Amino acid sequence: TAGGLNTDPKVMQRVYDVTMKAVREASPETVRARLEWLMNEPSRVTDDLVELRLKIYTQPGFERAMEHILCLQDMDIRMRNVLTDESLTAISAPTLVVWTDHDPTAPTETGQRFVDAIPNAEPLVVMTDCAHWPQWEKADEFNSLHLDFLHKVGAAAVPAE
Repeated sequence: TAGGLNTDPKVMQRVYDVTMKAVREASPETVRARLEWLMNEPSRVTDDLVELRLKIYTQPGFERAMEHILCLQDMDIRMRNVLTDESLTAISAPTLVVWTDHDPTAPTETGQRFVDAIPNAEPLVVMTDCAHWPQWEKADEFNSLHLDFLHKVGAAAVPAE
């Protein structure tokens, strides 16, 4: 779920706050809270995932790195980088847009806006029972969608003999 069309200050602030709390006050509890916000079903946040992210968040210099990662949560920076209909209509490559039905950052209508603007976009794919991390929540389905698309695009690109 790309953020290139979204400019909702409340959502942007929520992304910033929950993420920076997990980094600045890194503990199993704050990391778990961030991960549970990213997923539709909190039980999908495993202890192993919390431990892994905690190790990432507590690396020297990571707080500064996360400030840079979250730069698009600043409205001035975001507005300089918002995708326009013109930029989307210029995409000539076959495109797969995957969205989720419970993303906390943008509704499925935003995904449809991408599809409507990109000339060679496939119909919108909405993964159900997922939030912002479908690659974790339903990894098999997510990977299958992408691999099927890549095989289709690759097969279309191979000249007939």
